[in-house]
Amino acid sequence: MSESCLITYQVIKTHSQHHIGVASLNNTTRLNALNYQMVCDLKNKLLAWQNDPKIVMVVINSTIEKALCAGGDIRAIYQAKVNGEEVATAAYQYFSAEYQMDYLIHKFQKPILVWGAGIVFGGGMGVLQGASHRVVTPSSKLAMPELSIGLFPDVGATYFLNKLPGKTGLLLSMTGYLANAADAIYLGLADAYLGDEQFEPLLDMLANRAWQAESLKDHDILDNALKTMQNVRGKMVAASLIAEHQSEIDTLFAGQFKQVMSKLRKLPPWLADYQENVDNASLISMAIAHYQQNFAKATLEQCLNWELKVATHCAQYGDFMEGVRALLVDKDRTPNWRYKQLDEINTTTLSQFV
Repeated sequence: MSESCLITYQVIKTHSQHHIGVASLNNTTRLNALNYQMVCDLKNKLLAWQNDPKIVMVVINSTIEKALCAGGDIRAIYQAKVNGEEVATAAYQYFSAEYQMDYLIHKFQKPILVWGAGIVFGGGMGVLQGASHRVVTPSSKLAMPELSIGLFPDVGATYFLNKLPGKTGLLLSMTGYLANAADAIYLGLADAYLGDEQFEPLLDMLANRAWQAESLKDHDILDNALKTMQNVRGKMVAASLIAEHQSEIDTLFAGQFKQVMSKLRKLPPWLADYQENVDNASLISMAIAHYQQNFAKATLEQCLNWELKVATHCAQYGDFMEGVRALLVDKDRTPNWRYKQLDEINTTTLSQFV
C-alpha cells in the first residue's frame, strides 16, 4: 500500500494471479474535494494501471463513509487572484487537468468500478459517471451544485446530463437537486445498488474471480459479481421522486431560458427545499446551465473542450471568483453576483461565455 497526494493506493492479488488496483480518496478534511495535485496523481496512477498487464480492473472509493467526493477544491484559483496572478491561467490549469482525468476514466481500457457511497457532488460526479460500473448505496447523495458558486455543471455534465430522460438533466443542473440511489438508478446515473456494508465483501468476491486479462470478458466478470451482490442486498428502501414526477419535470423545464426561469420562481411542493438554491444562484450560471441542453448530440470530447472554455471564462470575467469567495473562503454566503436582473441576461451576454 502507498499514499500520495491524499489518495491511498492498494493492489489486491486475485485467485487468477492478476491484480486489482484500488484508489481510495483520502482528503478527509475536505470530504475528498479534488485539488490539482490529487487530480494529476490519480490520472498518472490510472495511466500506469492501464499499461500494467497484471492489472485487470480498477476500483475507486473513499476512506471516509460520509463522502466519495464533495467536488473540486478550487480555492487555489481564488488564491491566484489574491496573489495577483492571472486567474484565467490558474483556472485553465486546474480544469484542463481535471477534465483530462475525467476523460481517461470514461475511455479507460479496463473495467473501472466507482463506489459512489455518501456525498457525490460536482467533481465526484465526474469520477463516478466516467466509470464502466457505477455503484450507489443507501447513503448516496448525487448532485451538481455548481450554480451556487457561479460556475456551471462541468466535469462532463454537458455530456452525461443530456443523456438523462426528458428534462431531468435540467432539474439536476438548475436546482442542485439531491438524487438518492433510486433516482440515480432510474436516471441511468448508476448501474448497481448495493448496501454500504457490502464494499469489503465485494472486494473479496472480486479477488476470488478467475480474471482473463481481456477487457470484454473482464467486464462480464464484474457484471456478474455485481449481480450476485445485488441479489444478496435485495430491493431499495427509498423510492425515486424523479420517476414519480417525470411528466411534471418535463413541463417545468420546457421552453426558452426566461420561460423556464419564470416557472422556477415558485417550485412545486416536492421541490420546495430547492427554492433557495434557485433564488440565490448566479443568473449567468443559470443561463449557461440551460444552454447546455444544446449539446445533446455532442461527443464527450467536444463537451469537455467546450466546458474548459466556459469554465475559464467564468473564472476570468464571470461569477466564479465571487462565488468561491462567498461560499468557500469568507463563507458569508452573500455573493455579489455580476448580473442582478434577469433582463441583463441576453444572447450578447451569454455569448461572452459560451
